[in-house]
Amino acid sequence: MLLIITNTNDPTVDFVEEKLRERKADYFRLNTDVVLSQTTHVFKISNTSLDKDNCRIRMGDIEVKIQDISSVWYRRPVDPVPSSKLRTEISKKFAQDETSYYLRCLWKQLENCRWVNHPKATTWANTKLHQLTLARELGFTIPKSLATNDPVEAKKFFTECNGQMVVKPFKVNALQYSDNPEEVVGILTNKITETDLDSIDTVQYSITFLQEEIVKQDEIRVTVFGDDVFSASISSQLDPNLVTDWRRTTPNPKVWKRFDLPSDIKEQCKQLVKRLDLRFGAIDLARVSNDKFVFFEINPNGQWAWLEIETGMPMSDSLLNILLP
Repeated sequence: MLLIITNTNDPTVDFVEEKLRERKADYFRLNTDVVLSQTTHVFKISNTSLDKDNCRIRMGDIEVKIQDISSVWYRRPVDPVPSSKLRTEISKKFAQDETSYYLRCLWKQLENCRWVNHPKATTWANTKLHQLTLARELGFTIPKSLATNDPVEAKKFFTECNGQMVVKPFKVNALQYSDNPEEVVGILTNKITETDLDSIDTVQYSITFLQEEIVKQDEIRVTVFGDDVFSASISSQLDPNLVTDWRRTTPNPKVWKRFDLPSDIKEQCKQLVKRLDLRFGAIDLARVSNDKFVFFEINPNGQWAWLEIETGMPMSDSLLNILLP
């Protein structure tokens, strides 16, 4: 049995579920946002042992025993949503926190399963400064980088970068306004100009992540599943809207193409995933010349299904070959 841990709004899992049905594979999708409203859980321990027959999850007519789970795809879990019948914020927070704690207990009981990726490995891998340090050790070229809340150091770094500097978030890619929950503002990579230095003192309010701006030919997304490496490129520099960050909105079509990654870079990507104790990783590179690449980051829970749809690369097959016996 494959357990998929995610949320109700995950099109990547929707895409892979079609492949699972084609293979007639046994799987159970646990959406953590609705774990309190759509599933029931029983986890019983006696004085002598774990009562395996009484450790189970039920959703509608489907029931899975914990002991039958052999692999776990830890995809995109989110916080459980408490019942609307709870009247106070403190009771809702209590229900949410207690359920989140139970789920962590459940993950621990599945420790010996085959994971993509284990939450502990995901947590440690999802740290940009560690990624950059490890990537450099493996032979990647990396951008000059600075994390600081010191305006003097930030301004000095701008000079070290010859005025070619960008700011990007460590983790928070979107903000939601409290007075309008439906309004979400994306936070992407942004270029810092001389004019922006007038407000450089604001870095004191949060540790800020700065990097030298890399002049790119194009950008490469490398997706690694075990020993399988898939790479695709986008000519982001041909579209003025995408020069700094290819994720920006643009009226022009975003065209991704298969890319033949040099064997040494491919091996570095595989080694990076392994050194981070992962089985999957989505790596962002920039090609700065025909044979030179710069490493930006690895996402241990990154998106990839759109690349399979656009390029035809059999990425989901590689994922399922890891997860399914």
